[in-house]
Amino acid sequence: MNARRLFGAPFSWVFKGVVGIRNAAYDHHWLVVSAAGVPVVSVGNIAAGGTGKTPFVEWLARWLQGRGFSVGVLSRGYGRRTRGFLVVGNEEGQSIDSEIVGDEPAQLAQELRTQQVRPEIIVAVDEDRVRGAELLVRDHGVRVIVLDDGFQHRRLKRDLDVVLVTAGELLQGGAVLPAGNWREPLEAVGRAGVVIITQCGSTQHFESAMRCLPPTNALVAGVRTVVHAVQSAGTGADLATEHLRSKRVYIMSAIGQPGGFRRTVEHLGAEIVGSSVFADHHRFTEEELDRV
Repeated sequence: MNARRLFGAPFSWVFKGVVGIRNAAYDHHWLVVSAAGVPVVSVGNIAAGGTGKTPFVEWLARWLQGRGFSVGVLSRGYGRRTRGFLVVGNEEGQSIDSEIVGDEPAQLAQELRTQQVRPEIIVAVDEDRVRGAELLVRDHGVRVIVLDDGFQHRRLKRDLDVVLVTAGELLQGGAVLPAGNWREPLEAVGRAGVVIITQCGSTQHFESAMRCLPPTNALVAGVRTVVHAVQSAGTGADLATEHLRSKRVYIMSAIGQPGGFRRTVEHLGAEIVGSSVFADHHRFTEEELDRV
């Protein structure tokens, strides 16, 4: 047992108790749940990042769009320096600046709103999810909402909860904050309608991880990450993955699971000669970039 889990265990019990009371209040309808008037699909996790949630949100939004739905992606906008409802984009009255809308919504908007596919996907941020959903429906004609990182935000009624959890954390076991990286105990996945096990290395890896789940009636699926190309930071051009094979590289990251990123680079055949790991959502300074 590592020091974090050992010394954080008493505080984890307190945190777990508070989370349990809050969930019970929603389960027994002591706290009000508001409906958006359109279907809401929440994509979330029990871990504090690093499960592959953002790429899954992007995939799900495109899948719904491809079936003719007018889709709205609603995020809290973690790390932004503003408040209130904002549409993420380049048009008048919008912004794609990560400091104004948050880094993940900015990334989602760049990927989802640049292909001129109709109906358009609207990406918006609002710390008040109920208000944000209402404005997406009323002012932007959205007919289905994908709630980004919404599993713990229970004030907005959802029609389906999709929860992502990595194969590694299932097999290795986890703990609730601050002893571990979980915002809720693993039993919370019982609220979900779909459980996605990410970072599966093989079918056997997925099956082993699935056996670690608590009893659930949810549909359970496994996914793995496949890198199709790497992008040049200088030109923005896509390069074949073979570009990295046998190259000596230095890696830097500011994500929830930097170990997964390292394994991906190694799998592409690169020789890692050094690395810099920053906290998730870290805002880089010029000095840090120069040092790297």
